[in-house]
Amino acid sequence: MEGGTEQRTVMVLMSMKQMEQFLPAHLFIRVHRCYIVSLDHITEFTRDMVFVKDQELPIGSQYKGQLEKAVSIFSEESFSQPITAPISYLTQKAYAV
Repeated sequence: MEGGTEQRTVMVLMSMKQMEQFLPAHLFIRVHRCYIVSLDHITEFTRDMVFVKDQELPIGSQYKGQLEKAVSIFSEESFSQPITAPISYLTQKAYAV
């Protein structure tokens, strides 16, 4: 599995499910079987796509409701607390291991 950050690419030897469990759920969300994104870096999303910085990523059908709920919850929380996300933009792309 290869993942990208703003500064570099990182090779990770774990499944997407393991990565999803490892990352803090209040900062990251899985939007597709191949992608986990930082909620802090989502600029917008449509029914089928999520926009993260300058990238357009597909949203898997089983993740659509979760994204809408997470972004809504994240937005409400951001008004009451400052956003302090030390982990920058992360996208994971799965490869057969």
